[in-house]
Amino acid sequence: LNLIRLAEYGRDKNIPVVSPFTPCNELLRYNPFLIQLFPSREVEFKKWADYLVDYYDETIILVCNGDPAELDQINYLKQEMLERLAYQTFLSEVSLKEVIINDNTTFDIAHILTQDNRNIVVIPSDNEAYVGNILTSMYFLSKEYEIRIFGLPNWPKFKSIDLEYFHELDVHYYTSFYVDYTRTDVMKFIRTYREVFQTEPYHVTPRGYNLSLYGYDIFNYFCTVVSEYGTSFVFQDVRPDYIPLLGPYDLHRNRKYDGLMNHHIDLIHFMKNFDIEVVPEPESNEYQ
Repeated sequence: LNLIRLAEYGRDKNIPVVSPFTPCNELLRYNPFLIQLFPSREVEFKKWADYLVDYYDETIILVCNGDPAELDQINYLKQEMLERLAYQTFLSEVSLKEVIINDNTTFDIAHILTQDNRNIVVIPSDNEAYVGNILTSMYFLSKEYEIRIFGLPNWPKFKSIDLEYFHELDVHYYTSFYVDYTRTDVMKFIRTYREVFQTEPYHVTPRGYNLSLYGYDIFNYFCTVVSEYGTSFVFQDVRPDYIPLLGPYDLHRNRKYDGLMNHHIDLIHFMKNFDIEVVPEPESNEYQ
């Protein structure tokens, strides 16, 4: 409610308003002064589909617990994938399965896997216990089956799941705000934070984003933008000097008179050698 009032005030007074946590498209409609840093779930799943269709010649398995909200997400992701796959191959040749796994279903998870090729298992769930149970089962099956898991941005903050599972299962997750601890500016920020606050910047949002780095980025990025372009930056193609530690930002409008939404999304890969990498952008195709 407060954001709605603030967004309306900013629109009426021509004042840019930054929304750091709300992934809601509706507030952006007809408000060019509102800036949303969280991509909507639709934007995230469209980008996720761009990556997933590269596995069209393998076995893709969509897993959910049967909850109506998760079923809606599965159906949306599936539709986005099918639209892209239609430009790459014959749909009849695609192995795409949907599976409901919950407390009411009793079957061996191995029955949904194949030994003929790699199993691409997509789990769009943010429930730690649910994800943990599936990953545990998949981990013990990974000696017999080739498995690659795809999940959501908040997975890395799950404390009850052994990190070894992420690496052994080739876990990939998407995020707009990945922390690359090898970057010099990130290491400098962490050193300074420790000196000033005598603690680690460990607090994260429910979606898994580091709050300290995120807040630092928002302040520095938009202060730099306003100082270089003024408050009319919302109507310009800005290239500020400041590069976000969790970024970059890819701000643009879904419709002409809407507000700006961040569309930047990376795919992060937990590799079997215990490294972590950012997966290169998928190659453009006719659909894109």
